[in-house]
Amino acid sequence: MAVTKIHEDDDYVIVNKPFDMFINANDENEKNTVACHIASHDSHLSTSLNPLHFVQRLDYSTSGILCIAKNKKAAARVGRLFEKRLTRKYYLAVLRRHLQFDVADIKYAIGVDESSDGAHRMRAVRAAPPPCAARAAHTRVLALESGAYCGQPASVVLLKPITGRTHQLRVHCTTIGHTILGDYTYSNREDTGPHRMFLHATSR
Repeated sequence: MAVTKIHEDDDYVIVNKPFDMFINANDENEKNTVACHIASHDSHLSTSLNPLHFVQRLDYSTSGILCIAKNKKAAARVGRLFEKRLTRKYYLAVLRRHLQFDVADIKYAIGVDESSDGAHRMRAVRAAPPPCAARAAHTRVLALESGAYCGQPASVVLLKPITGRTHQLRVHCTTIGHTILGDYTYSNREDTGPHRMFLHATSR
C-alpha cells in the first residue's frame, strides 16, 4: 500500500502511514519503509544534504498520521513540544470484548518483558513503587461504540497516550483484558484471524 501525503509546508510533511510498514530501516535492502516510499515518489523531500527527520514513531503494525520534519530546526521544535507534553496524540482502536466503562485512565508502569523468548515485548508493572527499570505510563481510554467482529464482541475506542512508552497502548489495553484486535504479539500469538492490527493514529 502507498504512503499518502496529507500536508506539506516549508518545514513539515504529514503522511498517512499504511499498516505493516516500517518507518525506516538500517538494512538498505529493506524497501517496505516510509522513507523508501518518499524517496521514490517525492524525491525532492529527501536528499543526502538534507535528510528527513522522523520526529515521532509508529509501530510496524500501526497505521495513521505521521509527522516528518524537513530540517533539523523543525525537528528540534517538535522535539521540544513532545518533551514538554504540549502535543496531543490520539489513536482509534478496535478492542476485543465489550468495555464496562465509558472513560478510564490506565496508569500501570511499563518495562521490558524479560520472559518473552527473545521477542521484543513490553509488560505492565503493577508493583508499587515499580522497579527502577520500569517507567511511569498513562493512557486515557474513551469508549465510542460496541459491536462485534466476526461474531465476537468488540469495542471501538479513542486512545490518548499521556506518556509515550514503547508499545504503551498495546500493553495497557492488554493489561485491562481488552487486547487490540489483530495484535499478534500481545495476544500470545493467538490473534491471527484479522488481516491487520486495528490501531490507527488520528489527528483528533
